[in-house]
Amino acid sequence: MKFSRFAVDPPSIDKCYRLSVWIRTIGITKSSGAYIYLNAYDKNGNYVEESSSEFTLIQTPTDLVESAYNGWAEYQFYVQPSETDIFEMELEITIGLRGGQDSFSPVSGKAYITEIYLYELDYTEFSSASKGNTINTVSLKSTVSTNNLINNGSFNNTKTSAPNLTYPITPASWSSLYAGQRSIVEQYDESKLAPNKSKAFTDDYSSIGGMIYKAQGSDVYGKYYVNQSDFYYADDDAHSALVIYNKEATARGFTSSSFTLAANSFYRISVLAKGIDDAIPSVYLTNGAATVFASFEGTNNGDYVSSAFTDIDKNINGSGYSRYYIYVATGNVQKSVYLELWLGNRGATDISGYQKGSVMFDCAECLLLDDAESDTNVSEEYQSLFDGETSFASTTADIKNIYTEMQAVTSTKANLEVLDYRYNEVSETGDLTRLIDIAKDKTEIDAELTSLVSIFNNKFYEDETEGKYYIELEKNDDDIKTFRVYLNSLINATDATDPVDDTPQPKEPLNWIVVSSLIITSLMLVSIVAIIIRRFVKFRKTETMDSNYNVK
Repeated sequence: MKFSRFAVDPPSIDKCYRLSVWIRTIGITKSSGAYIYLNAYDKNGNYVEESSSEFTLIQTPTDLVESAYNGWAEYQFYVQPSETDIFEMELEITIGLRGGQDSFSPVSGKAYITEIYLYELDYTEFSSASKGNTINTVSLKSTVSTNNLINNGSFNNTKTSAPNLTYPITPASWSSLYAGQRSIVEQYDESKLAPNKSKAFTDDYSSIGGMIYKAQGSDVYGKYYVNQSDFYYADDDAHSALVIYNKEATARGFTSSSFTLAANSFYRISVLAKGIDDAIPSVYLTNGAATVFASFEGTNNGDYVSSAFTDIDKNINGSGYSRYYIYVATGNVQKSVYLELWLGNRGATDISGYQKGSVMFDCAECLLLDDAESDTNVSEEYQSLFDGETSFASTTADIKNIYTEMQAVTSTKANLEVLDYRYNEVSETGDLTRLIDIAKDKTEIDAELTSLVSIFNNKFYEDETEGKYYIELEKNDDDIKTFRVYLNSLINATDATDPVDDTPQPKEPLNWIVVSSLIITSLMLVSIVAIIIRRFVKFRKTETMDSNYNVK
């Protein structure tokens, strides 16, 4: 028997559910029993096995005297919604396994069912439920895409186990930050210029930040100076957002937990951001400390949309949202990074880097792009970013030798930052060897080679006369053969600081066996020549005598 489906809408913190049913079995085959299934279906109607649950082999008490409920037993499912996805749940009850029985294991008996109820709960009741013989807990949060490396990028999970009804709610996997004079600090320090985040939620606060939900009342919106219409992008798949409101000009941000980019791979990091009135969001990719790999400051417009978001983002135009992109090519070692979302500049030390107003962030994600088809071709999406750009950015550089540290690559596309590990921070000889390898495949000194030489020299390598590697391209004109020889000579060049060994070298002794052999060979040649001459002279004499006898 199947019962009508019921919808489970996100977000996971909004509300939870309890489905209960009373059942009594009579005369069920001892090796079998009744089964209660809670089937999960995604928004496309597909059965999702990993999000479903069941009770198996149910046989209720037969001793009615000892049974507390005259042989009846209650079975309960506690259900937590997904962070972002809509699900439908379906109750199904069978005697024996569903879908037919093995012909050698027939099942007989009866099952009585009553009191089927579906309740709405708050999160605390779900989190306090203990799984047991008659209680199952089902969390649909596990259905959130595991491909996204950024935890809680949709800002639906709270940092505490129960919802904090006093807003703002701190999102799980994110930490609050303030810009200080020389550092980033999570806890307020009076020696810093940022405001005290621990102040009471009253008129004298300077900045507040956290998660708010579209379904919350106007009192919450009023505290952030946002409206329900500012959730325009947040449709049925996402009802919450991260909001930062600076009543006084300051710099306030949130940082994600660390996520790791694998070696020799290509990634797309993106986040939706919206500035309200004159506020401008800032987005950073950092190492969690002083190093900033990529940043967007002072810009809140742009029309670049990845092909992956063409349909998804088609309705956000005019809503005030922009999607910010950071594309990354990693080197031959993995890299741990953080995504930071700010109102005001991360490194602000005075009012010039501060901002007032409200900003909203949503749908932050980091996805691995499709693997390259070969060692020398990057992901199609990654490579397409360089089309029509500078000679360095548009080069089809050989990436078989990928190195370790990111650098920004020029791009004129709006809201887009591209970073590349491929050219920085390796040994000098390693850099030079890479250039030699590329030069081997060239027929002339072209734009790519010229650009790579410029990058090489910009690392402040000193002239080769001082034992370093500095490439003087003008020495070689366009002669690629001379250039290859020249590059090799730099690797093999003698360091000027090395001492010169002027010690006279001893002469090799004469090899008398070789000398004797040469003398004997020479004498034999002389003897042969002498014999030939003697025979030639004898022949000439005979010819002369014959000619005298024939005179008439």
